[in-house]
Amino acid sequence: MDRFLSQAPSYNVIRCMTTKLFIGGLSYGTDDQSLRDAFSSFGDVTEARVITDRDIRRSREFGFVYFTTDKSASSA
Repeated sequence: MDRFLSQAPSYNVIRCMTTKLFIGGLSYGTDDQSLRDAFSSFGDVTEARVITDRDIRRSREFGFVYFTTDKSASSA
């Protein structure tokens, strides 16, 4: 988690649905697992996905984190 936060000094969290969060400002080195690890302390993460450019296979610097409960998503 420290590596994730040090590579992404500022990131934006925007609430999209009750259990789905948009995470912006990610570093290029962030992958699905490191995103999951960074948010798992808030609750049970069902999915964490970093969106990649399909042509060059590089992070587009944003992703989504899905929680099992609204409470977990709200605390994140």
